[in-house]
Amino acid sequence: MVKFINKQEDEGFMKSKNADFVYKVLFIVVGVILSGLLIAWLVGTYKDKKKEADAGTQKINSITASMADFDLTVYDGASIKGESLRELISELDRKDVLVAIGVKTLANGSFKYYNYKYNSSSNNLDGEETNLPTSDKKSADYINPNGNFIGEVKRNANDEIVCIEFTQQR
Repeated sequence: MVKFINKQEDEGFMKSKNADFVYKVLFIVVGVILSGLLIAWLVGTYKDKKKEADAGTQKINSITASMADFDLTVYDGASIKGESLRELISELDRKDVLVAIGVKTLANGSFKYYNYKYNSSSNNLDGEETNLPTSDKKSADYINPNGNFIGEVKRNANDEIVCIEFTQQR
């Protein structure tokens, strides 16, 4: 059996087929545009959050640095026992803190530096010092555990603490 399609039915079929194709293309174009907008929004949000995270990290680093400075500024003008001074030298050596510790005892008229060498004319460190305080009581560098020492903090041109000098008091 053969079916004859009249011309009007054939034109209507073609019109609906073309209309479906136009709608499909339109949906694809809208989908691509929305996807692009979503990707652009996500990238912008990521960049903003990364900037905020970086700013937060800088604040934390700044606070940590100021706390480390605060720990050392405690000794500026403060009196400390010789036993605590020896512990401080050992602790800073263990933690690899870039600070020289100068000690002037009553027996030695000049400063002996521990952990790092300190250059007072340039107000900077001059390399690592490997020796720790001696336990030999006959030595001029001996730190009396019962002695009182007054500290003075020395800073470089960048306002960083580079040295703490302790002078033994009578």
